[in-house]
Amino acid sequence: KPGDCIGLVVGAGPAFANKSPRPEKWVELVMYLLARFKDKYGFALIGGPEDFEKMNLVKQRLGGAPVEVVSPIDDVRVYAAMISRLRAIVTGDTLAMHLAAALGKPAVALFGPTCPAEIDDFGVIEKVVAEKGCAPCYKNECGEYPNCMDIIDPRLVGDGIERASE
Repeated sequence: KPGDCIGLVVGAGPAFANKSPRPEKWVELVMYLLARFKDKYGFALIGGPEDFEKMNLVKQRLGGAPVEVVSPIDDVRVYAAMISRLRAIVTGDTLAMHLAAALGKPAVALFGPTCPAEIDDFGVIEKVVAEKGCAPCYKNECGEYPNCMDIIDPRLVGDGIERASE
């Protein structure tokens, strides 16, 4: 049911490197979230047409894990309508985060290359911030390994979902 589903926004625009975790990190996050919330929420990978390849790669690497891939949405109004039907979303600093805030929909926002202090939480955004000396950097390329998104603790994301979904 949509109201019991957490949307996982795996993509982000190309302006800055690492606004969204790599597929491997999404797999780690999803596996943790599935274990923690297996009886409480369903999970769906969502995004735009430019995210479809990454969404399918994450789904493939999850094996048979019960996560849906939602067909990419290229109309911002339809995207907003879909987000409005979800329990919450997990996303980077993306359009989806801003739509969730505008809709009053809970979001767990992952911050690495951009500055969390520049984003008002509007009472609905739980911020998970990468603790890495070079973040935020606003770079459009990154050679760091692990990068800022690689070090985000899945437990903090789960805690954010708990608080956001109360």
